[in-house]
Amino acid sequence: MVTFYLLLSLLLLLLLYKATLDLQCPSNCSYFACQGTSLSQEESDRPVEEFIKFLRENSMLDNLLCIACSDQIICELEARIKDTEEEVEALKCFIKPLQYREEEELEKDLQKLLSEEAELQQELETKKQEVSRLESELNRIKKSCVELQSSLEKQSYADIEARYEREASQGESARLDFTVMYACEQLNVLKRVNVYNDNFHIWTSGPFATINRLRLGRLPEAQVDWHEINAAWGYTLWFLSAMADKMGFAFGGYKLVFLGSRSEILQLDSGQRWGLWAPGGFKALWARRFDQAALLFLRCLRQFERYLAHIDYQVELPYEISGEMVGGKRLRLQAPGTEVEWTAACRHTLLNLKWCLAWLRKIIQDDGELQALRILNR
Repeated sequence: MVTFYLLLSLLLLLLLYKATLDLQCPSNCSYFACQGTSLSQEESDRPVEEFIKFLRENSMLDNLLCIACSDQIICELEARIKDTEEEVEALKCFIKPLQYREEEELEKDLQKLLSEEAELQQELETKKQEVSRLESELNRIKKSCVELQSSLEKQSYADIEARYEREASQGESARLDFTVMYACEQLNVLKRVNVYNDNFHIWTSGPFATINRLRLGRLPEAQVDWHEINAAWGYTLWFLSAMADKMGFAFGGYKLVFLGSRSEILQLDSGQRWGLWAPGGFKALWARRFDQAALLFLRCLRQFERYLAHIDYQVELPYEISGEMVGGKRLRLQAPGTEVEWTAACRHTLLNLKWCLAWLRKIIQDDGELQALRILNR
């Protein structure tokens, strides 16, 4: 309201100043020049001139007015002031209700603003609490992210280690599969291999039968060294003992003792040992014991033949064994001039063993059948 009254006062001053400018004397008369009056010579003395000069210098108007003009201007200014005062009163009458209405509206607006301020203040507090809660949640999430990242790194390391172990396991499994496959192939090969035939290879060389390339026999025209003959008898005894062990057969009353070229046959009832080897030299000194050991070997071979015949009735050796005769040839070296017959008897003995090996090879290809045969013969 103070501003309004200041503006109104300025407006009145401007109107007065404009009216003053408009009502100046159009002829630019002076106090002594208007109304057709002239100054006398005496009135134009120097002091008067100095007073007029003083008035002009200290007046706000450029020219001094006459009384008539001043009265006319005053009348007009009073009329305008009266009109202005009437306008001011009209404006006051018009502004007064507006002022009250504006104060009520401002009071309402103030109360509304205060209410809004309270609501905004409360909302601000709520937002602050929400921000605090969100910051706490954010910190918790950051901590969870750090823990999760650490867990993921550990899990990643664990996955890498597990993948490495899995790949290593797969490699080991592949290696084992290859090893098993190779072992199966080797087993199939070994199943087709006759170990006895490889370790006790029986063949013929002219009139002699050989075992592992060692000749078993002696002729007048082919004096085989007794070391070779003794080694051949040692392999022969070992071969018969190995086949009996494979079949689970035990000789009745005898035991074959393999000692290389000094192999023996143990007579269980008397405990006497018979060496199946000859020292060479004068045979009258050792031929009887040597022939007795060979005869005991034939008895063991005959027992094994009967055992095989008990398993398979079709079993029949190609050279019949009867006492000291093998295929009609006497296995005795004591009598003179018997080397040819003794060599033939040795040949028949090795060929009978080779036939036993051929029969044994048929049944050892199936271990289940062999175990059944062992149980059956018990």
